[in-house]
Amino acid sequence: MIIGNAQTCTQTFTPSTIGTSPYPGSNVNAAVQKATAGTVLCFATGTYGEIDVYAAHPPSKVILQPASGAAAVLGYVNFNGVSNVTMTAFNGPSIIRGGFSIINAGQGNSNNIEFINNNLGSSGILVRDNTSANANILIANNTITNFRVNGGYEPALMVVNTGAASCPNGIVFQNNHVNGSVGDGMGTGGGACGTRFIGNDIEGFVESACGAVHCDGFQDNGGGRQTVLDGNYFHNNTNCFGLYDGSSGLVIKNNVCSTASDSGYWMQFGGAQTITFDHNTVVSKSGATYGTDHGGTSSSNVTFTNNIFPEQPVLNPGQNLSGTFVSDYNLCRSGCSGAHSFVGTPSYSGGTTPSTYSGYKLAPGSIGTSAATDSTDIGIKVAVSGSQPQPPTLLTVTVR
Repeated sequence: MIIGNAQTCTQTFTPSTIGTSPYPGSNVNAAVQKATAGTVLCFATGTYGEIDVYAAHPPSKVILQPASGAAAVLGYVNFNGVSNVTMTAFNGPSIIRGGFSIINAGQGNSNNIEFINNNLGSSGILVRDNTSANANILIANNTITNFRVNGGYEPALMVVNTGAASCPNGIVFQNNHVNGSVGDGMGTGGGACGTRFIGNDIEGFVESACGAVHCDGFQDNGGGRQTVLDGNYFHNNTNCFGLYDGSSGLVIKNNVCSTASDSGYWMQFGGAQTITFDHNTVVSKSGATYGTDHGGTSSSNVTFTNNIFPEQPVLNPGQNLSGTFVSDYNLCRSGCSGAHSFVGTPSYSGGTTPSTYSGYKLAPGSIGTSAATDSTDIGIKVAVSGSQPQPPTLLTVTVR
């Protein structure tokens, strides 16, 4: 794992030397295109504009980072057809304030990208139209604070339009911390397949502050496939899970959902197909529903097992559920179905109102301990330290 910016700089840019033509950051782009093994491109103290890196495929990993001790304030950074690049350590005195994106905009797909340990201020991270399967893109340990959009669908961490052939797409968002204001914390759409959201901390997306804009911890805006939500910590959000317009093959497991006081629904599924909701812990004063999407497609093949619920999710009145429906081995405050489910109040290792992810693990002797289908505890089953799971082991960078 790359921590800090201890690598020796091969070349150092200043705001006046990054280049402006034919695109912003043209000199940085040329340096990435010509890079050899061990190249480290650094940025000195200063305020930078946009940097576009495109059609750049060095033979081995190239690192972009601040110079040691520098306060490098970057604007918008975009990768368009880029491989074998790590961007890291823009935190502390440095920041990427304009946001970061990986977009296929005529220069081909991007592969083997690491974007780690960066501070983006209030800007987001977007992967769009990248149609490679197993693209090996890791976005990890980044911080976004007071994320805010002006309208429409725009999560802080988003993957859209990765294409039918890119399944799985090989895109992982891991251990990022997003503190929101208006918008969504994480999201997929447009047929994105196999995106993994692991151990992220998502907070502060409250509907009363959003007006007409949806505010969800996670939202699939339609067509997301085989998405995995594993070990995420959703807290002080109005809604944790919004699947409004058709999603398929999602696995939602080991997440904590602790909603804000104004929550309308902690979860809504519309037209969701083959959804597995397993080993999650939900603390909320609201309920959860599933049913048809805006086009009238029914939800189908839904499984709820090993979860802690305030109440079991229910079918929207007048709407349909097709295929199989399994609900068992859950612990509910009231209204649990299933021969192996419990009704009662759990005790958490972090007390009555835990303040960390790990605090929501059941305390020894609580109702629901050792009572799941796999003989572990109902609810989250991974013992972790701190507010979320431990930092990831980075993906292996390979040359294509």
